[in-house]
Amino acid sequence: MTHRQLDPLSSGTTHAIDFETTYAKWTDEEKEGTEIEATGFSGAKFMLKRHLLDSDEDAVVAKTLGSGITIENGMARVLLEPTDTAALQGSYFASLRLNAEDGSVVDWKDEDYAVPYIEVPFVQGAVESLT
Repeated sequence: MTHRQLDPLSSGTTHAIDFETTYAKWTDEEKEGTEIEATGFSGAKFMLKRHLLDSDEDAVVAKTLGSGITIENGMARVLLEPTDTAALQGSYFASLRLNAEDGSVVDWKDEDYAVPYIEVPFVQGAVESLT
């Protein structure tokens, strides 16, 4: 396997995906491997795409800091709502980019695979109320 894959998630239900925000998990080469908690973010963007090379505009789900993404205690949490996932089935690729207050941009990556995305499989399940 060349990247991390989450366990299958049920479509149409609420899910939280957590990303560690230590510099060991980021593409900032000067800070990589330090295990220091990254702080001071001015923005964040999560994208879920059907195909890895899809454009950002083709993301099936997009979240931003304060609108689906929270950052605290060394974790960035992305909250997927039932309406976000109701129509999803099969594998999708998730990425998370953070904008630091110092102007740098860092992409989350899994230190075991050194790629800036994870695979998220969805299976049809019991759908939560979408109202």
